[in-house]
Amino acid sequence: LPLFVEKELGLGPVAFGALSACLGAGSVLGALSVAAFGKERHLGLLMFAGVIATGAAAIVYGLSGSVLLTGVVLFVAGAGESALFAAYQTILIIRLPDAIRGRVLGLMFTLVAMFPIGAVAAGGAADAFGLRAVAVGEGIMIIPMAFIAWAVVLRNVSARCVSAEGY
Repeated sequence: LPLFVEKELGLGPVAFGALSACLGAGSVLGALSVAAFGKERHLGLLMFAGVIATGAAAIVYGLSGSVLLTGVVLFVAGAGESALFAAYQTILIIRLPDAIRGRVLGLMFTLVAMFPIGAVAAGGAADAFGLRAVAVGEGIMIIPMAFIAWAVVLRNVSARCVSAEGY
């Protein structure tokens, strides 16, 4: 984001701060969405919507030349990512046996801590292909993965919960 603001939008620290705030505000909305609508039967759908929102936002972000549009898509990306991770963590907490819950959640946080490795790879790709191309490419890769995840796993999470709850 700092490089995008500087190199692609031609702006400075104030714009970076405002756009970061958009991302943060979206994250709060995504987490609140899971809190408000996160019945177990909805978690698979919330995860799917979060991935789709994140992928679509990445594509528009890569194509955006406007600060306002960039702020909107960062808000959407923050909401999508936050909804995805909050729903995922909720499923783990609900479904894991007490005896292993702490270990699995600890492993999950260890994997999240590996995100900087992906950032280094994305930075290398951005040097080679450009910031916009990497953002659009990430979005293009994320959306099909969301549909695969829905077909293979997430649809079943929602269906299993509906049948278990009786509605």
